[in-house]
Amino acid sequence: MKLIEQSAWKYLSVKLPIIGAFLLGVLPVLIQEGINTQLIPTEYHAILLSVVLPALAYIGRKIAQPKIKGSS
Repeated sequence: MKLIEQSAWKYLSVKLPIIGAFLLGVLPVLIQEGINTQLIPTEYHAILLSVVLPALAYIGRKIAQPKIKGSS
């Protein structure tokens, strides 16, 4: 059963949240793995740990989260 005839992927309002969620979920893990495996040079560790990862966490907290009904 097909609910709509058009693909939802052609709308920017569908693409942007998916891309954002992917980046906020994958980018910190890739950065941390790059640091752990020493693929990222040590001179960039301080910048990544003090600027990039906290900035990603801040952006992630600013994204509106759905309200869950029934929780106290």
